[in-house]
Amino acid sequence: MKKIISLVLVLVLVLGSLPTFAAVQTYGEKLYDMGLVKGIDDEGTLAEGDSLTRAQMAVVLSRMYGVEETAMNYAFASTFTDVSSDAWYGPYIAYAQSRGWTIGYGDGTYGPNDTLTSAQAATFLLRTLGYSSVSDFVWSDAITYAATLGINVQIMNQNAIKRGEVFEFMYKAVYSLTKNGVLMATVLGIDTEELAIVSVEVIDVNKIKVTFNKPVDTANAVITLLKGVTTSSFTSVWSADKMSVVLTSPLSKLTSASYSVKITGVGDQPLLDEVTVVDEEIAGVEVMTKRVEVVASSGSIVTAYVNVYNQYGTLYSGAIASNLSATIYETLEATFGTVTKTTSDDSDYSFNVTFPVTYTAGNEIVSGDTFRLTAIYGGRTNIATVTFEEPSKVADISFGDVMPLEGYTRIYEGDLNLVVPYDAVDQYGDAYTLDSASEITWASSDSTVVSTSSIFVNADGEVTIDAGVEGTTTITAVIEAYSKTAQFEVTVVAEPTVDTVDLYEPTVLVADGETAELKIVAHDQFGSLIESENITGLTYTATGGATVVLDGDYLKVEAAEGDFTVTVKKGTDELASATFTVEAEAVASSIESVDFSRTFNVDAAALLAVEDVTVLDQYGRDFEVSTAALSVAHTSGDVLFDINKILFGTDAGKWSFESNGTTGTEEVTVTVGSATYAMSIKVVASTDVLSYEFDSIGTVYANPDDLSKFYVDVELIGRTTSGEKVVLVEDKIDQLTSSSSALVVIDTATITGGNPEEDSTAVLRAFDNEGNLLASKTVQISVAEPELTTIELNDVTFMATISTYADVFMAYDQYGVEFDEEGIWYVDSVKVGTTCNDGSGTTLSSGEHTVKFISCDGETIITEDILVIPAII
Repeated sequence: MKKIISLVLVLVLVLGSLPTFAAVQTYGEKLYDMGLVKGIDDEGTLAEGDSLTRAQMAVVLSRMYGVEETAMNYAFASTFTDVSSDAWYGPYIAYAQSRGWTIGYGDGTYGPNDTLTSAQAATFLLRTLGYSSVSDFVWSDAITYAATLGINVQIMNQNAIKRGEVFEFMYKAVYSLTKNGVLMATVLGIDTEELAIVSVEVIDVNKIKVTFNKPVDTANAVITLLKGVTTSSFTSVWSADKMSVVLTSPLSKLTSASYSVKITGVGDQPLLDEVTVVDEEIAGVEVMTKRVEVVASSGSIVTAYVNVYNQYGTLYSGAIASNLSATIYETLEATFGTVTKTTSDDSDYSFNVTFPVTYTAGNEIVSGDTFRLTAIYGGRTNIATVTFEEPSKVADISFGDVMPLEGYTRIYEGDLNLVVPYDAVDQYGDAYTLDSASEITWASSDSTVVSTSSIFVNADGEVTIDAGVEGTTTITAVIEAYSKTAQFEVTVVAEPTVDTVDLYEPTVLVADGETAELKIVAHDQFGSLIESENITGLTYTATGGATVVLDGDYLKVEAAEGDFTVTVKKGTDELASATFTVEAEAVASSIESVDFSRTFNVDAAALLAVEDVTVLDQYGRDFEVSTAALSVAHTSGDVLFDINKILFGTDAGKWSFESNGTTGTEEVTVTVGSATYAMSIKVVASTDVLSYEFDSIGTVYANPDDLSKFYVDVELIGRTTSGEKVVLVEDKIDQLTSSSSALVVIDTATITGGNPEEDSTAVLRAFDNEGNLLASKTVQISVAEPELTTIELNDVTFMATISTYADVFMAYDQYGVEFDEEGIWYVDSVKVGTTCNDGSGTTLSSGEHTVKFISCDGETIITEDILVIPAII
């Protein structure tokens, strides 16, 4: 029978391992649920594949606004010559005209029976939002303008928009701002408290954007992207307002298919939507170059740039130079040689168009001459007029404040490569980046503070200077060709040195053999705090010859019992001192508690470990106890237990208590040094155990890919008539069962999560060898993905060279399970190990460090600000 049960469980796990989504609502269905559309019949049929007439659109708008009855009974006629007030649609169109939703075709007609086009649908919706087709947009560009407002719809047929496409327009308009800055949903009286997906759209060949009706709790949101039943990987970037997220595939292009998006963790029910990715298409070609330099000599090569775009407005990834047609129309007496097309240096999908220009004496090309460049790709054409002009050069410049070196707020003597922010334009008013410092004449009012010879323009066009001696200077930049000047001021101060020190006595009691820590705070001559690693030039002494060492923000003193004074000096000047007392050596004074069961079933057993015993010293502090210092002995009463110290194996150092089969009560004494603790331990018969229950079981994580990763131990305990907790024999549970495949039973002491689609529960039951039900418990199963939450130091012996990151750091998820995702470890921004490829070794120093982990896909990032690495041996 057990084999059959196991086989069924395996089938459930395997067959249930494919993720499934509930049906995704169409935009029409969403509007129907919101009461904004009614359908074409009493059953609410939406007919989303049918087209609409312009008359029907007027009805749809009145329903959207909740004014259908008012529109239907509107008493005034429209001014359109082709709309009779007696027609069924007459009142609706007249009402729409009165609200400014339509102005007709502009020739006095409305066209009620004409099929609605996409541009017309967009125009109607934009007008309902308060935008004008006169001052804000033109109807022919209505779709593009709507997209800038977040109302972005992929139209299948521009000339006959489908009802479903109109519904998509409407739904996205509902969650857009009116021209007055009010959410349209608010205007319509729609409750926006419940989070909803407004749109899912493809915005590039490998990017999908999801937009919401209000900010999302991104800390708890879990996004799943599926192509069919296959989970697709991505990285996500949320907008600053948390109302949209862009999912970027690691692939160069998403495969053409239907994709489903599921958002969990942000409400009682998952948010679902879908989007269709279509093949990349050529949407346009553009000549990017509008100006070229006047050629220096006949036969000089001129280069222009051409881009090919896809339907998303980004570079078309399938473009190749040989398919680009580029021709030059000569508008001056010079002649153009053969055009050559090559891939540009900036992109695989942008192109250089190069050609030689030849002219004769007397017909030289001068500034202002033009030619026309025609680019054709995939049936798309762009013609641009290109002007020959003098080479671009700096015509005006302004400067910002000189930037101190990173981590500092001042400029100190000898600082090098200080960046000077600037804004420059050329003679054409375009932004300009300097090529060299020689483009400008520089002057310094004090060359000892900053010498003009140290002013440099690097390869990135940054202006940098070097600081000289302490002082202030004004740097003047002169652009002689355009009679322009600009200035900036530089103040250089002396190197910071320790000027004042505050030294604080230890805040906790210190006993002989312990380390006293005195916090030290230093400020420089400017009153600024000096970081501990930059505190130099000081000496530290203590009375009685005690050793004093600066370690981070503390002076650490190793001293025996007595009174001590620590002094801080700079040269012969005493800056600070502090006095403290070291008390007598701490010893075990009392045992506060022993965390150990007091009642056992006959033949039951348990282990007592040193960490189960809480010991205080004579000062009332926790006292660390070694396994060797702990002893346990029989005291009085019947000897009910075999008590032995385990010497070998994983439980070495623990004390084992094994019931010898006799009931009764025994007194046992636990001893640490001179401190003792007496406890009574009772052994009861099975008939004295009134009930059974599972000890605490937390939330179990469902992980179908690796059931063993999140094993949870199960312990059954008993209760006597007086409620005492009873330790049971190990084999008390003969069979452990689960009511659902969401919770998998591994054996009589271990459970783990199965494969539920969402958070769920299962009933766990324990039976004895006679088939009697001992206990049952409802267990919570979570599908939340494990996330890296904690970084800790591994308990290892540290060596000077660390071979792999695993020798030093341990990572855990929110379930306390070791996190084994591949990634890169950094210590103070220096890579110390990786599992993304071959691991790397490094040398670590003891002390405080910032430790960071980044997964190989760059998505999972966690930082522990300070981990104290012990002394390396």
